[in-house]
Amino acid sequence: MKTTNETQKINGKKEAQPANYPRRHALFHLLFALVGLVLLLCGAYYSYRTVENALVESEAESLKSLASANAINLKAEFRDKEELLLSLYADEFESMEALNTELDKVFCDKLFYRPSDYERLPAWKRDICLRAAKAPGTVISGPCVYQNGGYYVFYMTLSVSVAGEPAGVLQFEWNLDRIFRQTETLSSLHINNNGYCIVRNKEGKIVMSAEQGKEDIADTTFPEAAGNTLPAVQKTWHYELVNGAPVQQNELLAFASAAVGDEVFTVYVAEDYDMLVKPIEKLSIYLAFLGGLLLIWLLASMWLYMQSRKKEEQLRLALRYEKELNEAGKTLEKQEEILRIYNRDKELTALQSSLAHEFNNQMTPVLIYAELFRDNKTVAGLLPEETEALYQSALQCSDLSRQMLEFTRQGRAEKKAVDFNASMEVRTSLRMVEKLLPEHVRMETKLSRREFFIHGQSGMLSQIILNLSNNAVYAMRETQDAVLRVMFGASKEQEGFICLIIEDNGCGIPKAQQRHVFEPFFTTKPMKEGNGIGLTVVARLVQEHGGFLDVKSEEGRGTSFTIQIPYIRVEEAEKI
Repeated sequence: MKTTNETQKINGKKEAQPANYPRRHALFHLLFALVGLVLLLCGAYYSYRTVENALVESEAESLKSLASANAINLKAEFRDKEELLLSLYADEFESMEALNTELDKVFCDKLFYRPSDYERLPAWKRDICLRAAKAPGTVISGPCVYQNGGYYVFYMTLSVSVAGEPAGVLQFEWNLDRIFRQTETLSSLHINNNGYCIVRNKEGKIVMSAEQGKEDIADTTFPEAAGNTLPAVQKTWHYELVNGAPVQQNELLAFASAAVGDEVFTVYVAEDYDMLVKPIEKLSIYLAFLGGLLLIWLLASMWLYMQSRKKEEQLRLALRYEKELNEAGKTLEKQEEILRIYNRDKELTALQSSLAHEFNNQMTPVLIYAELFRDNKTVAGLLPEETEALYQSALQCSDLSRQMLEFTRQGRAEKKAVDFNASMEVRTSLRMVEKLLPEHVRMETKLSRREFFIHGQSGMLSQIILNLSNNAVYAMRETQDAVLRVMFGASKEQEGFICLIIEDNGCGIPKAQQRHVFEPFFTTKPMKEGNGIGLTVVARLVQEHGGFLDVKSEEGRGTSFTIQIPYIRVEEAEKI
């Protein structure tokens, strides 16, 4: 016969089984749902990739054939024109009247230059005319030149003889827009999925296009293909302006080049990649729907599992609350310590502001007298170096006190916010910077023609540009081919933001010091050449206007500052 204790143990085991069963059941369902979801996602991904690759490869071959055929036809079109000119003008003419009669047979703009006219021509035209004069019976093809009418012309030049003597050269200007329309394989080309065809010259300029309004602010849109003997294809993406806003475009692009004389034309045939793969996206939608159903089932299983742990969680919460009450007291003590530190910092900031203001007042007469000494011919004649050193030191001290005063007042001084033209302020600042650059530094700019307006402090961008440009010039003081690059336009990364990039190819910033460059009074310059305030002020101005500031630098290669600030509106500039 079983004892009372043994009966209680048996009953205890029987009562424990129902409590553990829901947990094991929920874990089983959870594991099963996760495995099924992973398998479903893997199958959907594999199916999508297989179909996508097959479709893209087939379309890529078609685009390569189109690009190659168009490049061949374009080259044949120019070769036919060269042969036409040789057949009409390679022979000798009896008189100028006979030459003028033959000129009417070619329907394009024509220019005739006598040898006496060569010196008055631009350098590139003079070189082409001399080449043609030295090679009679040969057509000099190229270059491709932009005209004020908004189109490109392609030059063909050859020498002519009248009455047995060289009379000069004929130069024919072929309108490339007209040639594009006349070449049926280009103008009548039909490409699916919003496709288009354009032609670029060896300098990367779009010289023939059925698509207007394409713009790439920060970088070239199409890959370089000049010199390639075989057509190529690749997937690429870029930004295009749609209603004034940058929109990312994914494209499948094929290209082939054709050499014509001194010029190399590259034919690009592209179509919208997203539209190309859109049919197979339906498969992904169906699989996503099934995955959603599986996820619902997974959540239901998890809910059952959580119910079994509800009572256990309540006990844990009770213990956690007690622990958090103890930690809250410690946190309150820390907050009081932070408040004491904050009050101490406020007092130190007020003291710094007072000292900077008083220092600035005391430096004013010093600077005035130093300038008077420097301008006084007698004093300057006796002590030229000492006088100039005194003036420069006083000027640096005055500038340091002003920057210290501005830094200590940040966040407290009243700042008047207005709507101002950021594009105009950038252009004005760059003109000022260009005048102040040393002789060994050249500036390269790439500015958007659109007018961006910002709501904030007028002159803010000028202060940023002058500070960053000054640092860049200092970093390039020992660089042989020093280049200051400035780019300004709509941001690719943040919609509704302008992007200002200032780059140099100077000495760069050591990696260990890059995280400290925006800290107050931190500088890599010698003590007499820098004070560490400029970049701190730049960072504060960007932050006050809701923007972002990023720096990239490599020792021996240069430094790049990228500033992004939101704009309130944008206006199109007048077309030139």
